[in-house]
Amino acid sequence: MHQNQLTQKQKETIYTDLDNINLKWKTTFSSNPKALKDYYHPQAIIFYENETHKIGDEHIINTYLRMNNNQKTIDNLSVSYRAVLNGNQDIVYESGHFLLSTKEIYQYMVIWSKKDSIWYRELEVLARYNPQEINEDPLKPLRDQWGIIASNQGCKALIENLYTKDCVYYNQGNVYTGHEQLNQMYSYMNQPEYTVHLKKDFSVVVNASLAYEIGTWILPNYQDKYFVIWIKDRDGLWKMKLDSNW
Repeated sequence: MHQNQLTQKQKETIYTDLDNINLKWKTTFSSNPKALKDYYHPQAIIFYENETHKIGDEHIINTYLRMNNNQKTIDNLSVSYRAVLNGNQDIVYESGHFLLSTKEIYQYMVIWSKKDSIWYRELEVLARYNPQEINEDPLKPLRDQWGIIASNQGCKALIENLYTKDCVYYNQGNVYTGHEQLNQMYSYMNQPEYTVHLKKDFSVVVNASLAYEIGTWILPNYQDKYFVIWIKDRDGLWKMKLDSNW
């Protein structure tokens, strides 16, 4: 369902609310990691490093307890990009990074959702940052290819070429795994008139085989956001591990 667009002032109000929550989240990590549970949806999902995704706020708390086993603190948290979805103004995509007292840097992405007037973290992606020397965007050819294949060959060819075998698709609170389920969800791409392309809004190469990206999928008469983890497989090819949209 398409909603009326928010004004810039309305968006800034949302972003201020999220900044305040992030500040409290940062303090809680440093002082009482077990209490981080209050910031997450009970069925929140986490993708940590190269581990298999886990569902449930207890897994997220355990992840942060492992990170904070030496009583580390977060010295700085910075948001690089945020966007309210067009299709649901109670959903915000966010990307940023934080610096630990040990000087480790973590890149993250979060899907925020508002329920009963409270913002929760619904899905979180997190990994240590290992900067790479890159002269140009390695994902641009993949984005271009994604749009070309989806528009001309349909979902089966798209998924076989650009998604990992164990890919995860997250849509409106539902988790779909593997090529078969994603084929079912993207079957509308097989319509002859379907055409789409992708535009990057923000991306970061986290390490030599991992990248995070938030961008815009664009149809002839509508557009909204996507939220993606790219990984490089054993053959050196970048593929989508996580694909999320609304």
